[in-house]
Amino acid sequence: TAVADRMVAEAIVLDFANRNSITVSQQMIDDEEAQIVQDFGSVAELETFIKQNYNWNLNQFKDKVIGPYLRRQQIEAWFQQNSSAQEAAVDSINKIYNEIKNGLAFEEAAKKYSQDETNALYDGYLGVFEKGVMVPEFEQALLALDLGEISPPVQTIFGWHIIKRESLPTDQEYKESDLAASHILIKVFDFDKWLQEEKGKSKVWMFIKLPKVEN
Repeated sequence: TAVADRMVAEAIVLDFANRNSITVSQQMIDDEEAQIVQDFGSVAELETFIKQNYNWNLNQFKDKVIGPYLRRQQIEAWFQQNSSAQEAAVDSINKIYNEIKNGLAFEEAAKKYSQDETNALYDGYLGVFEKGVMVPEFEQALLALDLGEISPPVQTIFGWHIIKRESLPTDQEYKESDLAASHILIKVFDFDKWLQEEKGKSKVWMFIKLPKVEN
């Protein structure tokens, strides 16, 4: 069931975090909660949303959503600093870049290689966005490109990118400062893939409490 699957995933993540001294502090949870409250406008608005959608209180939301989310972030950061994972990602993005330089269409490369599942099938197209939306490393590399130009590999917190600057669509008016881009992403660490592999290697026992049978 979905509940059992989530419990297994949480156990795997928590075990890995404990074995590698990866921690989520109360301050980190409080800071994330404060940001969410700011997004909702008030604690009352957030509590209403949680009650209506999850039937939980705020503390349950922190235990079941904020804590696991931050733990995932910490594990991703841990792998980002892993030299072998970093080397593998650099090797992959450089090979893709060389294929593009040798004639492979950017759009085909995006479909074939990009690990950004939200847009890989759409030639890596990210759409139109305002300045300041993307992380600084991505935006700086994009602004250095001419329309249609493709960047060499660029590293951000999300992994390694090859970026293509796109023209703004003509179907509506945009601000002069708006930007459009496509990209190919190679992650240093793919959390979902890692979790599936860990599940495959794990042994799981489920205990069911049976009702007492009267003699």
